Order: sequence, then C-alpha cells, then structure tokens
Amino acid sequence: MPDVMAGRDAVVAAMTAQMRRALKYRAARSLVLHGLRGTGKTSILLEAREQAEGLGCLVSWIEAVPDRPFLQQLVAQLRKVLIGLDNIEKARTFVRAAGRALASLVRSVNIDFPGGSVGIEFEPEPGIADSGDLETDLPDLFEAVGVAARHAGTAVVLIVDELQFVGHGHLNALIVSMHRIAQRRLPVILIGAGLPNILRQLGESRSYSERLFMAETIGPLSREATDTVFRDTLALEDVEIGDGALEALWAETEGYPHFIQEWGNGCWAVAKASPIRRRDVERAAGRVREALDRGFFQMRLDRCTLQEMDYMRALATLGPGEHRPGAVAKAFGVGSSSQLNSTRQHLIEKGMIYAPSYGQLAFTVPRFDAFLMRHAD
Repeated sequence: MPDVMAGRDAVVAAMTAQMRRALKYRAARSLVLHGLRGTGKTSILLEAREQAEGLGCLVSWIEAVPDRPFLQQLVAQLRKVLIGLDNIEKARTFVRAAGRALASLVRSVNIDFPGGSVGIEFEPEPGIADSGDLETDLPDLFEAVGVAARHAGTAVVLIVDELQFVGHGHLNALIVSMHRIAQRRLPVILIGAGLPNILRQLGESRSYSERLFMAETIGPLSREATDTVFRDTLALEDVEIGDGALEALWAETEGYPHFIQEWGNGCWAVAKASPIRRRDVERAAGRVREALDRGFFQMRLDRCTLQEMDYMRALATLGPGEHRPGAVAKAFGVGSSSQLNSTRQHLIEKGMIYAPSYGQLAFTVPRFDAFLMRHAD
C-alpha cells in the first residue's frame, strides 16, 4: 500500500458510494477495475478494504490464482463472514440458515479443501443450495448470506483480485449470484480487479454483466498525479525534490505506479541530500532497471515454457502496441497463426498477453517488449 495515493479519487469515491448504498439496502452496483500490470489495481483494492471496514462492512479478500479452485477460497471466506455475523444476536437465526446453505453447497458440489476440511459447523438443509448445479446453488448461498447481513445491519464487501483467473464455470456462478443479490437489493457487493480481458470474460459469461457491474479503467497516473506522489511521499521524510528530477522521473515511469515505486526507492537509495535532483535519477537508473528486470519482468517470464517465451519474443520484435496474430506468426517463423493457437491461448490464460481489440494482441505488462529485446540473447 503506497504512503500517498494520488489520481484515484474518482474510483475510490465510486466504490465508497456503492458501499454506502448497500448499507442503506438500496440498489448497489458491484465494480470491476481493469488495467495492465503495474497500474496499482491492488492498491486501490486495499483502499477499498480500508473504506469498507471504516464504514462497518464485513470484508472478504480473495486473490484468485490459476492453480487453486476459486470456489475453495470463496467458501472459506463466506464462512468467515458468517462467523462475524454470528456475533450479532439479532441476526443469529438467519446466520445459521446461511450456514446450513453453506454446508449444503459444500456437499452438493463436492468441494475438496487442502487438509480435507474448511471447518463447516452446520448440517446441510435439504432443498437449499443442494442441487449440484453451481449456478443454482451459489446464488442460494449468496442470498442467504445477504439476508443475514441485512438483519445484522451491515453489508458484505467481497474483494477479488486477479479476477481473470477465476475459472469460467465459477465466474458464471459468481455473476448469477451477484445478479440475484441485485434483484433483491441485499447488502452484498463485489469489487474485483483484473487484466483488460476481464470485461470480455464477463460479457461472454452473461450478457447482463454490463448492467450489473460498473467498469473502471485503471491506467497510468497523469503527470500532475505522478509529481504529487513523489513530492508528498518524500515530504513525509522532510525531503524535497527538484523540478528537473520530476521531469526525468516522468520520462522513466510514464505514470505507471509500480515504476513510480521502484524509481522512488532507487532515488532514495542513491541521493545524499535534499532536494533530490536530476543527477540522482541518473545515478539510480542502473539500480532501478536491474530491480525491474529481475523482479517485475523476469518473475513473469519464469512462468512460461520455452515455446511461449519464443512467441513473446516474436511479438516483442514487432515493437510497442497492438499486433495481429498473423504478424506474430511470421516473426516466429511459421506460415499460419493457427499453428500457434495453443501457445497464444496459454499465454492469455497466464495473463501475459491479451486482445485489446478484435484480432489484435498486446502485452499485459508495460514495457515488456523492451525487456525482452534487451535480453534477446
């Protein structure tokens, strides 16, 4: 979580407004933040958690991962919500009804948990969340949780990071569940964040997703916000920064929050006195680029096969921006893009590339093409 957050007031206000509506049992829309890697989506989710807890909401946090079923994480988090609601006496009857629905769901869809159990203390209730069809049973559970939250006088905020890694079937069931919540005006909202392709995934899952979710694009910060982050963060330590340094840092970061953090850290490490000047930025350059290459870029490359690496290098040779699969195939050295369909799809599933528009490909990580070209050998 950054010490100073700038340029995100509008999205934070939108999230807080929906939480307040949910607490008043008025129609509230869930939100989906989408953008490239390094744009600060997770930091905004952390701010959402702070805001929700400050308003008295119960918060569940999930980071979706490719190698663990989302439903395992969701059930464990909903159990924690029910434990929190059970402390409120006027809601206890409804909490226990929701607990029985939770137990029914776990049994009906046969969820396997690491270690064998998530500690469900309730007996299943026949006829509720027990059909074995997740798109029927999960909405039953969400409805029961929402009813319990309403009787407890609070709201539940479900925060899901890396939303693109929620499997197709689980994403369908989650969308249907939130649709049920919206129809009944129950105090449960979802705030999710994912890569740019998440909007397409939501639309392909259910056509009404556009109405159900508010979509917020999270891009790089403006020049003004970038300068504010550097100035105000350093001011916390009684350090100033010169205009020349700010100009150089803008050229290096282009407003991407992760780059801002790395360059700020690098300049702090090399500067000998206040104010930080352009020469400090220049002295920090080698340190920062090595840190970015070793961490931000390389850690993502390490998750890929040799074939996938070669595909991305072919994409990188075409330069920044969007490119057609056919052009990538030509750079790769094959005659048809269909020969690389499987490789391309695996890279999309791993969150390395995405389709910004129909028939186009681009990297999800800013400046990843430049990194690959620097390390082409």
